[in-house]
Amino acid sequence: MLSRVYDRKQQVPIEHVVTIGLAAADALHHAHELRGPDRKPLGIVHRDVSPANILVSFDGNVKVCDFGIAKATQRTTETNSGVMKGKVAYMSPEQCVGLAVDRRSDISCSTSSRPCAACSRARTTS
Repeated sequence: MLSRVYDRKQQVPIEHVVTIGLAAADALHHAHELRGPDRKPLGIVHRDVSPANILVSFDGNVKVCDFGIAKATQRTTETNSGVMKGKVAYMSPEQCVGLAVDRRSDISCSTSSRPCAACSRARTTS
């Protein structure tokens, strides 16, 4: 969607940006609240919330995708230790410097993603 808007030198209406942002935050909250069969929190942190990982279907449903580098307390496989995970432009400050991240880091990242959608036209004129 953003690339089409960008190519047409248009802007996404602010109402749509807010709706998409709220739906993405709701999806992240759902992931953050997930519990395992033992009812213990899974501790899921996406770690790569960016416009490329927020999908909007033709009927307006919003999905947060690509949990490939997500952190979870119950995870059975590890991502590479010491390797920066995610897109630097959308990382939270603690993620940028390699500190431990939790659900608040995803919220920091998601607030970086929404202005990108709102300002897609500004990128073409600057």
